[in-house]
Amino acid sequence: MPSFRHSVALLSVIGLVACAHAQQGTIAERPDEQTVFIALDGVPYRVMAELTEEGHFWNFADPTRVITTFPAISASAFGGIMAPLGIDKPPGYDDEFYDPKENRIRGSLLSPHQVDSNGFQGEFSLYRSSTPALIAMYAFPGMTGYNDLKTTKHLIWDYPAPSYYMVYIGGTDGAGHVLGQKRLKHWLVFMDRYLKRLCRDYHKAFNRRLNIVLFSDHGFTFSRLKGISHGVLAKYLREHGYQLTYHLNADKDVVSVVLGNVSAAPFYVAPQHIPELAGLLSRYQGIDIVAYKFGDKILVLANRPGTVERAEISWRGEGQRFRYHPLEGDPLHYQAVLTRLKQAGLLDNAGYADSKVWFQATAYQYYPDALYRLYHAFHDL
Repeated sequence: MPSFRHSVALLSVIGLVACAHAQQGTIAERPDEQTVFIALDGVPYRVMAELTEEGHFWNFADPTRVITTFPAISASAFGGIMAPLGIDKPPGYDDEFYDPKENRIRGSLLSPHQVDSNGFQGEFSLYRSSTPALIAMYAFPGMTGYNDLKTTKHLIWDYPAPSYYMVYIGGTDGAGHVLGQKRLKHWLVFMDRYLKRLCRDYHKAFNRRLNIVLFSDHGFTFSRLKGISHGVLAKYLREHGYQLTYHLNADKDVVSVVLGNVSAAPFYVAPQHIPELAGLLSRYQGIDIVAYKFGDKILVLANRPGTVERAEISWRGEGQRFRYHPLEGDPLHYQAVLTRLKQAGLLDNAGYADSKVWFQATAYQYYPDALYRLYHAFHDL
């Protein structure tokens, strides 16, 4: 499999389990080795690490931290994870997105877009794409997750030819949102037992072992966030001459798309007004950080007590080397990282370092690998 270092979730897990040694039994006409890749929507690394420490998933490799997209949204994250497979990029960050060419918001959070025939959805042998199926993920997360596991077994038994199967379990995201961390852990323990039985049944039926890989598109913090309503934000922007609307027609029209139940949103405005709008948003109470591309740089603004901190991100090549230049304060909290890189001689004379150097130096920061993630947010995602 290709490396997904920058593509998968910070709060996720990748594991491999090998079933027991094969014994004599019926051998189906299937490859000597088969693997099931199971995408667990929204499962945090921390939860999987706790379960491993408690003795669950003992026949898996230890869970591994990886870093998701910015913002951490399923559509863009799965698009990043599967990009090495040659899929088309999703047309927007999420299933509901603003299309600049058509100057309107398209799609729906309850009806995933199928704009591209070669999108990431097509890589899944099992994927919930209909509106009823998506609603069920959040209304009955435990039941839908169990049904998806049963369907996975049927896929393996009924379609013997593939060397691998890719299945999507969306009920885990529903459990995180609706049931909370404790109930999510309970369901994952149930899944662990189910997968062990699946492996035993597989080698009994086909005299082979089955590999299982678990991974997640993004994590979950289980924090209660105070939302900013559309009406309150519209009033704030109106007071400064901007109109929050659904199309960019007038000079100071602004379009925003709510990215599901997450703490991020994209804003669209005429290019000449981008810096001013970003400044207004960064000063609004409750917005932590704002990033925007202007010319050949990305500007990062952070609302800190009594001030708005600012920094520039610049790059060379197509994101191979980056420079972080604080202008006022240190919005990404990278000043200590800059000092360490300079002392280690890892910055060139212009202050640039290789993308891998930044990754290694910032992987455990509050904003991990932010330079790479922001660059690809504005250029690739």
